[in-house]
Amino acid sequence: MDIEPLTPTAVKSYNKLLKKIVNKPALELFFEVGIELIEVEPDKHLINRIVQDLADRKNLDINDLNLYLRQINEFYNASIASYDLVDTQDPVETDLAKLEKIVHALMQLESVEKNREIMISICDNAIEIIAKEYGFWEELNSIVVYDELMAHIASVFGEMTALNTGFFSFMDISQMLKKGATEDEFYAFSMLMTIVLASYNEVRKYRYEFMQEEESPSLGALVNPYMKTKVARLFSLGIEPIDQDDFSYTALGISKKNKKQLLELGSDMALYYYDFEEEDACLEFFAVVHAWRALSELEIPEAKALFVDLLRELFESEDDLDWMPRLFKKLIKPFRATMFDESVEYILDEGEHEWFRAEFINLLHSMLKNTEIDEVALSRVFEKLFKQCKNPVVNASAIAVCKDEKLTEHYLQIKKLYEEKCVLKALDGDLEDVELAFEMRSERSTVRNLGSAKLIEESFKEKDTVAPLRAEEKIGRNDPCPCGSGKKYKKCCLNKIF
Repeated sequence: MDIEPLTPTAVKSYNKLLKKIVNKPALELFFEVGIELIEVEPDKHLINRIVQDLADRKNLDINDLNLYLRQINEFYNASIASYDLVDTQDPVETDLAKLEKIVHALMQLESVEKNREIMISICDNAIEIIAKEYGFWEELNSIVVYDELMAHIASVFGEMTALNTGFFSFMDISQMLKKGATEDEFYAFSMLMTIVLASYNEVRKYRYEFMQEEESPSLGALVNPYMKTKVARLFSLGIEPIDQDDFSYTALGISKKNKKQLLELGSDMALYYYDFEEEDACLEFFAVVHAWRALSELEIPEAKALFVDLLRELFESEDDLDWMPRLFKKLIKPFRATMFDESVEYILDEGEHEWFRAEFINLLHSMLKNTEIDEVALSRVFEKLFKQCKNPVVNASAIAVCKDEKLTEHYLQIKKLYEEKCVLKALDGDLEDVELAFEMRSERSTVRNLGSAKLIEESFKEKDTVAPLRAEEKIGRNDPCPCGSGKKYKKCCLNKIF
């Protein structure tokens, strides 16, 4: 999903929200996001601290928490996109103009003195972060002669003269603001601060990627933090229990007391994505999956947001799409009855991945089947969706439910969507299929033409002929699939067990 930069309109709405949630104006948080991007270690980032702070609030309803986390994340991503808007080495005037509008809108939200206070704080904070990040914090506080300090810092940055100049820009801006810079100078300062932070961010991306390549943690280092906890038992289970719906994690001694450890393991994507050798049993990978299942079995409230985020991430990264949705249906089941409002939000959100939205249409269908919502509520959602949605996958998913439940009141809307070519016919048929399902006709009058449907049908037929996996085979996640497809097991028949 592409993240759009902030806009002047969005800035105003976010300002009200951020003051309510984190007691900070949008300008301050915007600059803090830019500062935290300098850091190489992602676990120290501002967003992590905000999430933890919100999660620790005792009086915050879980639904409000999920909403706030989503909104904070949106602002965070939009801020990063704003910093990425301009190539500081070769700026494009149109992009620079967009950034100027964003900064100008942020500056208009607070009083002169509040802007001064924010900018001084940000400059001083940036100076400290950069000095510590590049290893000259001690010298910055000990070298007395200014020329010597300039020479030392210049040696630190070497050929990266833009970073050297940017650092001293922060020092100069801070001093001028403290001495009483004019209101007219504030805007120029704030724009300069944004560009400098963007410069550091560009360098940080390359630096962090290099460090990741050079200093990728070993599997032992990733696993070690869990070994002295109860969740260590999950690392010996492997693949066998995963297709056993009656497998009990409480019988292993895992309880709600282990919530923190389970959430940490279930969120450990470094372990999940670890590049195992072909001969490995991938016990560590399956430990992450077992953590998800244990969280679901114990009905840990925080797990709901984790499962939603996992589904979103795996769709957006196009990873393991064949089995994750199947597992998601099982994982989310204990929380499903309370998820109507947020499911509707995801379904109607054009910014979400199409298959992510489709999964929540299926979730609403499951809620209807289990009498957790009524047909009227579901019908209202589809009425709103069909009026605004042009995505063929999302529309086809909703139409499939309409056919199954015979929601004939939507026929005219559905007919219009087919006419506008806003339905993926290969997914669930053409308009005549809908009319047959609605009992508006008894037989077809045309030959079905579903585009790629034939390929899809052949694919399913091929998968249906695969012999079921025997638990004792102990196939590794990265092993060649036993069906003979030539693919890795995780990309082929692993989905059979979920």
